[in-house]
Amino acid sequence: MESTAVRQESSEESHAQRDPLLLDRAFKARRMVIAGVSSDRGKWSNIMFRRLLDGPYDGELIAVNPARSEVEGQPCYASLGDVPGEVDYVQLLVAREHTVDAVRDCVARKVPVVHVLSSGFGEVSGEGPGLQSALVAALAGGASALIGPNSLGLYSAGHGLCFSDGCHFESGPVTFISQSGALCTDVLAQGQMRGVKFSKVLSVGNCADLDWPDYVRYCRHDPETGIAVFYIESVSDGRALYEELKRLARDKPVLVLKGGQTAAGAQAVVSHTGRMTGEHNVWQAMLRQAGVIELTGLNDLLVTVQAWSSAELQPRKRAGNGVMVIGCGGGVSVLISDALGAAGLSVARLGSGTLSALKELEPAAKVFGGIDNPIEMPVDRL
Repeated sequence: MESTAVRQESSEESHAQRDPLLLDRAFKARRMVIAGVSSDRGKWSNIMFRRLLDGPYDGELIAVNPARSEVEGQPCYASLGDVPGEVDYVQLLVAREHTVDAVRDCVARKVPVVHVLSSGFGEVSGEGPGLQSALVAALAGGASALIGPNSLGLYSAGHGLCFSDGCHFESGPVTFISQSGALCTDVLAQGQMRGVKFSKVLSVGNCADLDWPDYVRYCRHDPETGIAVFYIESVSDGRALYEELKRLARDKPVLVLKGGQTAAGAQAVVSHTGRMTGEHNVWQAMLRQAGVIELTGLNDLLVTVQAWSSAELQPRKRAGNGVMVIGCGGGVSVLISDALGAAGLSVARLGSGTLSALKELEPAAKVFGGIDNPIEMPVDRL
């Protein structure tokens, strides 16, 4: 893969050095700080704070703002250094020019996960890219990991955390991680309307520090993730991402929607996250070789996630890419077989034990002279 988005040299070892379940400190935070909370109810920081305060979050929510002693009836600390005790997770909604200092404070307090929601970094010209580099430099020598910047937040069904109104918290097998905050909102809302149950949703923004290999690796180790769904625009280390996707796909269904598939879309990615996306045909080849399911758009994502998360399709350890097809005629079976091949799947060769069991279940096999895959059944038998 080419471009700054997908470098040839791998940093897989540096990714592997992180605790694979580090993100649990965010998704399962017992003590969470929102830094930069405004008392103005029209400001995003105040809206986010009230959503968490009024929601079912089961941990301690702490506000930080040097200009306030209380916000929404809650005590407000002047700085992170004034907050007593250990802090698991910090969301930064401070002004761009104060973000680097805020990250330094988090490192000094040994906060495990820092989530920068503020924007105006690598996705914009001028001082933005330099400030994003300064964010990463501020992490040096510490143990803190950074999500973002330019992100929305997270959803955790088991712990009552959410970035939007109207969501419910019935936990399920689906984890969705996205470089687009808007897609996080849309997929969660529309998915829940379709009956999809999510475990976690995470907006990762520009991926200045934690990057896609880290997020994929988390999904592999997380026992609550049964189905992993990703919206990816760009990545800094394509080789590391490929290796992590391949490992994850051996055990769990992996669905990927790749943004920036055309020249216009690729340019939009640069404006959105500040990173180049790479050639789409190279991405397609990589995803196919890794054994993941590539999605074509938002509707495809929603339909496919709904199918995989249904009661009949609970994820199991994958033994291969073979699929059994049951159709009501030769033409349908041929078209399905073509679609499977285009998606990197295959029509499985059935074993003798499976064939014998099917013959016992389906007397119509006598009409067709035997059962094989694809299985062609009369309409009245379906």
